[in-house]
Order: sequence, then C-alpha cells, then structure tokens
Amino acid sequence: DAFVVSAGCWSPELVRPLGLKLPIYPVKGYSITVPLSEPGRAPVSTIHDDNFKVVSTRLGNRLRATGFVELADFNRDIPGARIATIKKSVQSRFPGCANLDDAETWTGFRPMTPDGPAIIGRGPRDNLFLNTGHGTFGWTLSAGSAAVIAQVIDGEEPAVQLDAFRPGRFSE
Repeated sequence: DAFVVSAGCWSPELVRPLGLKLPIYPVKGYSITVPLSEPGRAPVSTIHDDNFKVVSTRLGNRLRATGFVELADFNRDIPGARIATIKKSVQSRFPGCANLDDAETWTGFRPMTPDGPAIIGRGPRDNLFLNTGHGTFGWTLSAGSAAVIAQVIDGEEPAVQLDAFRPGRFSE
C-alpha cells in the first residue's frame, strides 16, 4: 500500500510521529462571496485590484473577492476591517454589481513553504508520499500534482522535473 499526505496546513501534524518535520505554515486569507444583482456590472474573468490587493472573480451568478496574507497561526477570527477593505475594492471596481450587505464572509489558511514550491515526492518511508504545501495555488495545481505523485507511486518518470519540490530540500 502507498500513503499520500496531502492535508495542507495540517500535514506537519500528520507526519510528526514519523519523525518528519515539514515547514508548512498557515497563511491566512479572507474572502467574501455575494450573489450578483447586476451581472453586467461584474467582472467576466478574474481581476486583480492592485490598489487594494484584492482579487475578484466570477463564479456563475456570484462574485468572490479575496485578499490579504497574514501569519496568524490558526486564528479564524474575521476582523471587520479586512472585510470592509475587500468590499471597498469590489464597490470601487464593480459598482452596483451586488448588494455587498448580503456577502458571506470566510477565512482560510494557505499551506505555505518557506521557499514557495509545494512538497511533492517520496517521503522518508518506502510507502509514504507527500503532495502538500501548495500555498495559494492549491486548487490550481491539485489535479496536476495528483497526476505527478501517482506517476511517482507507480514508479514512472514524472511528467515534470521534481527537483524544486523534493521533500528533503529543507534538511539539506
């Protein structure tokens, strides 16, 4: 049997009993999701607002806007000032697209490594594989990194060079 650790910010806790130290840190971000009331005023694709450091994207008949990067451990508090800034970005760029008072708020943790790339490859045990620490690109890279780790498990040559992602790079 093969085991793949792919638990984001919680991966270090899972492998600690095996003597493995993974430097993955929870980097906190915030988002709002709101139904569109005037879809013609909303973005059609993803837009980065450099002034407020907020990214807005269309999700069918909803808008999601997200921003901020904080080192806050696993604190799930959502400060009103953070949400107000995200709403201010949406209102300034896409006025009237949605009733921002109806927005759902959320916070989550991006699993970041100190050098940026995810940790993908064979772990310190023959049947342990790591596919974790993808940071802000978790959803974006999930299918591709899953295919690559499956190739590694099957003993195939991976479709991409994995040197930058090797699990042992932090203890070298």
